[in-house]
Amino acid sequence: DGEHPFETAGERAATDAGGRPVDGDGIYCAGHTVLDDGRVFYVGGARYTNMSQPGEHEYGLDYARLYDPVAGRMAAHTAHRMPLGRSWYPTAARLADGRVLITGAYTDYGTDACVGVACLNPQINLFDPDALDA
Repeated sequence: DGEHPFETAGERAATDAGGRPVDGDGIYCAGHTVLDDGRVFYVGGARYTNMSQPGEHEYGLDYARLYDPVAGRMAAHTAHRMPLGRSWYPTAARLADGRVLITGAYTDYGTDACVGVACLNPQINLFDPDALDA
């Protein structure tokens, strides 16, 4: 059917906060770690508006995805978002208790809108993969 397992239908039909269509979400620029059960936890990634056009803007994503290699499927978990918002180039590290620690990242990138430390995300976020399944 032409679908790539790392992309969900919702990501292909994404809109921004104003309801305008965006060019889609991608897992490039995401952080990831393998969970105890073998699934891969992805957080962050990139969303684009006006790709390769004047006014192009890249945003980091604020939600997680779980990839199940047995089923060959990626599921986006948009109900559990990072409190500060966007996360582009985050680091994801699995903790001993199974939760995932998210650190670092840029909030967004645009040639006019984001210069220097103003775009960095200094907040630490914790995701509980068990809560994502609930």
